Parts: sequence; structure tokens; C-alpha cells
Amino acid sequence: MTPIDAPSAKPKPAPSKGIVGRQVDLYRGYAGVGTIGLEIALAIGLGLIAGRWADARWGTSPILSLVGLGVGLIVAVRAVLRVMKILRETTAREEREQGNPAPLYESASERSERKERDPGGAVDRDDPVVERLPFKEGAPKEP
Repeated sequence: MTPIDAPSAKPKPAPSKGIVGRQVDLYRGYAGVGTIGLEIALAIGLGLIAGRWADARWGTSPILSLVGLGVGLIVAVRAVLRVMKILRETTAREEREQGNPAPLYESASERSERKERDPGGAVDRDDPVVERLPFKEGAPKEP
């Protein structure tokens, strides 16, 4: 084994994907989740069509149509559960890699504290929520 091929003692950090790599990942996520409506419609529609065809062929109307509809509904529910699992895994991975950002909106405890400070209900100019908004110069200025 040459020194070039020898494994290094330190693992190299993963290269940054850059903006293009992140965009590709984003579009792949949209493609995986964006087809759920089509999957639901096709599963239910094909199940119903297959059931109606079987009813016409064997004269069992409407039993096989209902069975086909039921099978289509089951397949559609499984597709939704699959997408939910993918979204949960993606969210968990992103939180592991990037951390969990502070919420943009105040929590119930923050809201109650703010209302206790200002019982009149006037808008608080030093609202902690405004500081969390993703503006570079802070909160937008009012005219």
C-alpha cells in the first residue's frame, strides 16, 4: 500500500454542499412529498375501477367495487404514512446536523409574561418575538 492509499488517522470533514447541493436536496424532498396527492388519487381510483371491472365481469355488483375502493383507501393511507415517516426522518436529521432553531413565534409562557408586563394591551416595542425574525438589521422600522 502506498502512502497515498493508506487511510489517514484523521477523518476528513464532509465537503460543504454549497448552495447548489442544498437546492438539489430541497427539490428531491419536494419530489418525494409532492407526489402524495397523485398517489392517493391513483390508489383510490384504480382500486375502484378494478372493482367495477370485476363486478361487471362476474356480476357481483357492488361488492367488488367496495372491496376495490377499500383496497385503494388502504394503499392511500399507507402512502401518507410513508411520507410522514420520511418527513419525520428528514426533520430529525436536519435537527441533528443544524440544531433546533428558536421558534419565530412566542410560546404561551412568553405571551402570558408579556401580557402581565403590559396589561393595557399596547404593542410592546421591545417584543422578544421581533428579535427572532430573520432580518439582517433587526426588526423593520415603522414609518
